[in-house]
Parts: sequence; structure tokens; C-alpha cells
Amino acid sequence: MNNRLEMTKEDVLNYISKNNLTIELLDNTEPAMEGLYQLTSNAGHSTFEMRMTEDKAKYASVLLYRLHLEHNVPYGPAERLAMAYVSTFKVMQDDTKQEATEEERQAVLAALDNTIETMKEGLA
Repeated sequence: MNNRLEMTKEDVLNYISKNNLTIELLDNTEPAMEGLYQLTSNAGHSTFEMRMTEDKAKYASVLLYRLHLEHNVPYGPAERLAMAYVSTFKVMQDDTKQEATEEERQAVLAALDNTIETMKEGLA
């Protein structure tokens, strides 16, 4: 996986497996429908405050985990950034050109990178 925050479906599934992440449905809806999900890992747990599909929950979980552990973004802001990303873009598509247009995606990734840098400066 690259150091950037863009991920394919395969990247997400591999990361979940490699890092022993557990993404669980918390309410009684069908996994194919939107529900409330929780991420559990050795770094802690998070219950996403928005309803989403299982695929979006997986993508948001990996993004949250990477923002927090690899980029030192505090857990709360990382969770909000992950939820905003999956609610804005199509994620976990089989096609490698999965998320909106390349230009839009690059703009969001740049904004995430800038946010991370700003947060790091504020914490220093």
C-alpha cells in the first residue's frame, strides 16, 4: 500500500486482514443495507455516528486507522474525516477507477494531506 490515503478495494481488504481490524454491524439491519458499524482494533474502537453500508464501513475504518496511526491525527477528527470521505465518494468498487473523477479525488486527498499537516503543526 502506498503512503497516500487512496485505496482500492483490495488494499482495504488486505489492510483489514493484516492489521486484525474487526468491523461489526451494531444494529439488526442486513449487512447490504445501511446500519451502524463499529471498528475494533488494538488501537481502540470507534462507533461511526452515521449509517453506512458494510463496504463503506470497511473503507472508513481503514482510513480512520491509517489517519490515526500513520499520520498522528487524533481519533475524533480522523473518524469525522473518514465518514466525510465515504459519504462523498463511491468506495470499494471493483473497478480500479473507483471514486468519482480523478480530479475530484486528488482535491480531496490534497485537502486531507493539508489537514493532517495543519493538525501536526498544531500539536507540536
